[in-house]
Amino acid sequence: MKRTTLVLLLAGCGAEAPYASAAIVNIEASLASGHMHGTLTIEETGDGVRIFGELDALVPVNHGLHVFAGECNGAHLNPDGKRHGGLADAESHAGDLGNIAVGEDRIGRVDITTSKLKFDDGERGVLGRKIGVSRSPDDLMTDPDGGSLDTIACGTIELRE
Repeated sequence: MKRTTLVLLLAGCGAEAPYASAAIVNIEASLASGHMHGTLTIEETGDGVRIFGELDALVPVNHGLHVFAGECNGAHLNPDGKRHGGLADAESHAGDLGNIAVGEDRIGRVDITTSKLKFDDGERGVLGRKIGVSRSPDDLMTDPDGGSLDTIACGTIELRE
């Protein structure tokens, strides 16, 4: 499998390099609960896009995870005009990635695969998009954002040189 690396930077720009099939994503944010940091990997798979890794220093509750159409705290990526929902719902936004479960160890473990996203910069593509972690759980049904409040960490997916 051809592999190239992507990096999620809190103040990044859109991608300008050729498409890739794998990415390493770094997220950092200063929160009241401490300095949140972690690494997510994004891979192109036969089933779509897989996002996996860990985020540290989160408050021990579920936190919504979303790919945005534009800026953080904005609309979730939704090229088909569907209602908000969960990752497994056929009728949900492409950017609805569900919740990150965070235990008492304050580590959020992510391992999801979705066929709703593509590894390119098209209308379903993740390249140049922002991924955000919300302060509260996503209820996986309420339009437009699942009732998940404020994005507490967000960054832009970019190709690494």
